[in-house]
Amino acid sequence: DTPDGSDEFVRMEKTSFGGENLFEIHYHSMEKIRRILEESGLSVIKEFTADYKEGDGSITTDSIMIAEKRA
Repeated sequence: DTPDGSDEFVRMEKTSFGGENLFEIHYHSMEKIRRILEESGLSVIKEFTADYKEGDGSITTDSIMIAEKRA
Protein backbone atom coordinates (compact mmCIF):
# COMPACT_ATOMS: atom_id res chain seq x y z
CA ASP A 1 0.00 0.00 0.00
CA THR A 2 0.99 3.64 -0.38
CA PRO A 3 2.49 5.66 2.49
CA ASP A 4 -0.72 7.66 2.99
CA GLY A 5 -3.19 4.86 2.20
CA SER A 6 -4.36 6.41 -1.10
CA ASP A 7 -4.51 4.69 -4.49
CA GLU A 8 -1.43 6.61 -5.71
CA PHE A 9 1.26 8.62 -3.93
CA VAL A 10 4.32 10.52 -5.24
CA ARG A 11 7.25 11.97 -3.31
CA MET A 12 10.90 12.90 -3.73
CA GLU A 13 13.27 10.74 -1.72
CA LYS A 14 16.78 9.35 -1.56
CA THR A 15 17.25 5.67 -2.31
CA SER A 16 19.72 3.13 -0.97
CA PHE A 17 21.28 2.89 -4.45
CA GLY A 18 21.30 6.56 -5.48
CA GLY A 19 23.69 8.20 -3.04
CA GLU A 20 22.68 11.79 -2.31
CA ASN A 21 20.49 12.08 -5.42
CA LEU A 22 16.75 12.60 -5.02
CA PHE A 23 14.36 10.50 -7.10
CA GLU A 24 10.67 10.99 -7.81
CA ILE A 25 9.13 7.80 -6.45
CA HIS A 26 5.61 6.75 -7.48
CA TYR A 27 3.75 4.42 -5.13
CA HIS A 28 0.57 2.60 -6.18
CA SER A 29 -1.79 0.41 -4.21
CA MET A 30 -1.65 -3.31 -4.94
CA GLU A 31 -5.29 -3.14 -6.01
CA LYS A 32 -4.47 -0.47 -8.61
CA ILE A 33 -1.53 -2.49 -9.99
CA ARG A 34 -3.70 -5.63 -10.15
CA ARG A 35 -6.43 -3.70 -12.00
CA ILE A 36 -3.94 -2.27 -14.53
CA LEU A 37 -2.42 -5.70 -15.14
CA GLU A 38 -5.83 -7.33 -15.62
CA GLU A 39 -7.01 -4.53 -17.94
CA SER A 40 -3.84 -5.18 -19.98
CA GLY A 41 -4.68 -8.86 -20.49
CA LEU A 42 -2.49 -10.24 -17.70
CA SER A 43 -3.38 -12.48 -14.76
CA VAL A 44 -1.60 -12.24 -11.42
CA ILE A 45 -0.26 -15.72 -10.64
CA LYS A 46 1.77 -14.96 -7.53
CA GLU A 47 1.96 -12.14 -5.01
CA PHE A 48 4.33 -11.80 -2.05
CA THR A 49 6.40 -9.37 -0.01
CA ALA A 50 10.14 -9.24 0.66
CA ASP A 51 11.94 -7.31 3.38
CA TYR A 52 14.95 -5.23 2.32
CA LYS A 53 17.45 -3.91 4.87
CA GLU A 54 18.32 -0.27 4.20
CA GLY A 55 21.76 1.24 4.81
CA ASP A 56 20.53 2.89 8.01
CA GLY A 57 19.37 -0.46 9.39
CA SER A 58 15.67 0.12 8.81
CA ILE A 59 13.60 -2.43 6.92
CA THR A 60 11.62 -1.64 3.76
CA THR A 61 9.00 -4.14 2.64
CA ASP A 62 8.69 -4.50 -1.12
CA SER A 63 5.54 -5.93 -2.69
CA ILE A 64 6.03 -8.22 -5.70
CA MET A 65 3.46 -9.39 -8.25
CA ILE A 66 4.17 -11.94 -10.94
CA ALA A 67 1.75 -11.94 -13.85
CA GLU A 68 1.33 -13.85 -17.09
CA LYS A 69 -0.45 -13.12 -20.34
CA ARG A 70 -3.89 -14.70 -20.50
CA ALA A 71 -4.33 -17.25 -23.26
